[in-house]
Amino acid sequence: GAINHIGVYAPINSAYTIFIILSGIFFRQSASLYALFICMITSFLLAYGNENGMLATPQHAIPPYIVWLTYTLVYSAVAALVYVAVRLVGQSLRTSEAVARQLQVSSDNLRRAETLAHIGNFELDPHTEKIIWSDEVYRIFDVPIGTPITLNDYQSQLVGDAQDSITRYISSAVATGQAYEVERPIISGDGIRKDIYIIGNPVKDASGQVTKIFGVVQDITARKRAEVVQDVLLNISRTRFEDENLHALLQYTFEQLSKLLNVSNCYVALYDIETEVYSFPYGYDQYDKDWSPQKLEKSLTDYVRRTGKAQIVTEDDYKRLEKDANIEFF
Repeated sequence: GAINHIGVYAPINSAYTIFIILSGIFFRQSASLYALFICMITSFLLAYGNENGMLATPQHAIPPYIVWLTYTLVYSAVAALVYVAVRLVGQSLRTSEAVARQLQVSSDNLRRAETLAHIGNFELDPHTEKIIWSDEVYRIFDVPIGTPITLNDYQSQLVGDAQDSITRYISSAVATGQAYEVERPIISGDGIRKDIYIIGNPVKDASGQVTKIFGVVQDITARKRAEVVQDVLLNISRTRFEDENLHALLQYTFEQLSKLLNVSNCYVALYDIETEVYSFPYGYDQYDKDWSPQKLEKSLTDYVRRTGKAQIVTEDDYKRLEKDANIEFF
């Protein structure tokens, strides 16, 4: 009744209210509903002021229809402004959502690129020694993603003197502000030796002090292994021994292979088709010292010869071969 008394008729007020509510629902924006709430509060304050003589004007000075028209125009203007504001806010929010989606896509693409290239990034606080790893660095070190990491945790997986050298690189970067690049071996969480390539770049504050080190870590195990394989093959191919010095050639070959494999137990077996006997021009074993010729029937050596295929035999494979291929242990 009070609102109507100051010139805002119920139909106009209802239409205005419905207009704002529909705007909020249609554009899925809460801003218009908040604006409606503020306007309603304002209306009630105006009504309260009018009822208590705070806003009253002499009736003979301003005719009622003028008061009604004035309030109607004011409410209409406010409604139009709210409508425009809602559209602008909605457009801004939609733009923000689009930017957020694009950032999410970029972040996802970055993670995919890191996974494909086996490259991750990190941030190190040299003062607290806390480290933030990307998901790929966790995978490289075989540590559960999200596990809190400190500099000590990181160093514990480095091999040998690599721990001290990394500490020196970090200290030098903090003192000089210069980036560093280094290759180091690690033992991952699953016990596998890997080679990693690290770039650390100091980040300075406005005063020139190093506040953190941002960098990348790349798993270069495959590349390093390929380099070693190439080096081994090249060294062996360059070697020239006389036929009567076959033992020396094979010994050198295994010395080169030791860069890639565990050759603490190894041998070369030559098979004589006529006598069906194996001889051993080279053999080394931690326990067995007898390398005299023998037949080796039903052995894995004979199985490899008969199948003509290289074999990597696990314990489970061996048990299966014992049963299916009549293989015996020698």
